[in-house]
Amino acid sequence: MSAQTSMLHIRVDDDIKDQATLALTAMGLSMSDAVRLFLRRVAVDQAFPLELKVPNAETQAAMVESRKMMAKRKARFADADALLADLEKTAASKRAPLPRTSDYNKTFLKDWPRLSHSGRHDMVRLKEAIVLQAAAGAVAQHQRA
Repeated sequence: MSAQTSMLHIRVDDDIKDQATLALTAMGLSMSDAVRLFLRRVAVDQAFPLELKVPNAETQAAMVESRKMMAKRKARFADADALLADLEKTAASKRAPLPRTSDYNKTFLKDWPRLSHSGRHDMVRLKEAIVLQAAAGAVAQHQRA
């Protein structure tokens, strides 16, 4: 016995539809498949399946800057090297310090079982990364001595 279906009509900008169709085709999905998946997630989760946020001040400023550059048709950087240098400088200023062996404390040991079974992170890979980082720190410390 087949389920009763309904027809859904939506208005979408032609360019967005064409871009989405290309992307979905590359994934092996039709537009109808994608819409059905989307609606199923809404029905199952009782929530919108994408996280919608109001952009923060930094993001809003970047959006304004981007729109101005597009209107002027002028790039912010003279070449790709200048762009990459600025990205590296910005990324370096935002990087968190690497964990040290002293960070492997009682709190971490207490939280490890809970986090490793929560399903939110691949804790096996994280543990391997922490062990490798601790080993690299020990090797670097030994080489300095």
